[in-house]
Amino acid sequence: MSLSDYLTLSQILFYISFSVAFLAFGSIFVSIIYYLLRITRHLERIANNVEIASDEVRNNIIKIIEALAKLPIVSSFFKRKHGKGR
Repeated sequence: MSLSDYLTLSQILFYISFSVAFLAFGSIFVSIIYYLLRITRHLERIANNVEIASDEVRNNIIKIIEALAKLPIVSSFFKRKHGKGR
């Protein structure tokens, strides 16, 4: 084999290894983007569930306060003041 054959062979091996590395990095990048999108979707669902749960808790607290306001002993603490803008 002559020197030009070795140079051609090394050039071919370089291009093949570069192509394989490029494909590997590309597939890793695509998988990272895919999992980031999945994580954001799950975080959005979690945020919606927390919002729904907090609304339910707020409504339950309002019901408890209204139930306590009906009791004659505790009602003086839970009376709404009309001048305060509540």
